[in-house]
Amino acid sequence: MSLRFSQVTLYSDGKTANLLVGGIPTCRQDLQGWTAYESFLREASRYQTVNAHVESFLYGGEEPFDATPEEIAYFYKRIERQPDFIESRAEKIGESDFIIFNM
Repeated sequence: MSLRFSQVTLYSDGKTANLLVGGIPTCRQDLQGWTAYESFLREASRYQTVNAHVESFLYGGEEPFDATPEEIAYFYKRIERQPDFIESRAEKIGESDFIIFNM
């Protein structure tokens, strides 16, 4: 089993946030429920666009599954101990961008 996850960078109104989420988000709905995303939107100006840059990864081998919130928390702990954890242990499988309108 491999874990599929993404590192998402959000940009809006001169503010930036980096977060990890399970799966490969392609729209606003894919990020809903992730605490860091919800916090960023609350702090961002309303009626502004939010640019999302997504870098997607696989960790492990065999059939991929979307990482759960608990597995994402584990990744954050690994990054605390080893800042290059993602670059050294995960395989990058793609990049994409999309825009969110903060209502």
